[in-house]
Amino acid sequence: LFSALWRAFKSFVVNTGTAIKGGFAYIGTSIKRGFIYVVTSIKNAVTAVVVGIKNGVTAVVTGIKNGVLYVVTSIKNGISYIVISIKNLILATFNGIKNSIRATVNFFKNVITRTGEWISMWIIEPTKNCVYAIGRWLRYWLCAHWWPDLKSWIKIRVG
Repeated sequence: LFSALWRAFKSFVVNTGTAIKGGFAYIGTSIKRGFIYVVTSIKNAVTAVVVGIKNGVTAVVTGIKNGVLYVVTSIKNGISYIVISIKNLILATFNGIKNSIRATVNFFKNVITRTGEWISMWIIEPTKNCVYAIGRWLRYWLCAHWWPDLKSWIKIRVG
């Protein structure tokens, strides 16, 4: 029983650690991808500005406007991606911890159920069968062997 409790506790700790480790790895990857997205977007925006200047004054104004809008939108999207990734990490970590706790609780429920079944099978049932056997033997000995009229008296008085 203590070995099973130790295994359950150890499993809970390992599952919790794995969930937290996975969460931190997810945050790191999400932040890295967000920064790569922002840098690539800025590079594309600068390229758009340079091409706009090359194509003339009208194209410069339109290109600069589009480049600035592209940079602002890209930064906004990158920050949104990072925030959503962190939110998903936190939810995944808590779900991992919750599932680990549920597994531990289910393990202890199973241990308690099996212990109850063992007590019933090895203590209660044999004791009950012994008491019933003694009762049957007493009924035979008192009613049939030793005092035959007691059987009719019990039927009349007890039922």
